[in-house]
Amino acid sequence: MRLLGVLLAVFLIGCPAWAQPINDPRGAAAAAWEEIGELDYEAGIVYFVDGEGKVLKTARVSQGMASSLYYVPWELLWTRLLPGDVQRIFLVHNHPGGNWRLSGEDIEFGRFWAAWADRRGITFDLIAITPTGRYTSLWEEGLIPLGEVELSPLDLYLYLFEPSLAMIGAGLSGVLGARLDVDNSLVPI
Repeated sequence: MRLLGVLLAVFLIGCPAWAQPINDPRGAAAAAWEEIGELDYEAGIVYFVDGEGKVLKTARVSQGMASSLYYVPWELLWTRLLPGDVQRIFLVHNHPGGNWRLSGEDIEFGRFWAAWADRRGITFDLIAITPTGRYTSLWEEGLIPLGEVELSPLDLYLYLFEPSLAMIGAGLSGVLGARLDVDNSLVPI
């Protein structure tokens, strides 16, 4: 029994993000860095957390591209996919090139989904991390002017339909074992 207790303690010390509370952008960045911080392609981890920072759901996304990532937070569109007590969503993605600043595309994408989440009573933050562990958060930088972002049909096209098509294209490419020519002018994060 004592051995079981020691093993449990060792496990909890090296505990994955789902067992550690994530209460703020710094915590989300630190949790994601272990998995995606040093990758040479863009990847994202999405943490759905309750008011106490308990991770209720985690999603991972990557198309294996060096400087682009397509993601649609389907849970905000179809709320039946949301865990019941979600109060915050942290979308953490890496910048393999080392630029810790959020790109213009990151900011626009984050503002759109933050406005969408706000209408559901959820806080959404987009975070970029670098191989050195430095990060930037939309919330901490004050880049989410809620109430000022209007959700237009063009936004739905840019942040829902185009990324969905790009993800389908990337998925088909992987399944078919061939590289499909996916238009990189789509708005990635």
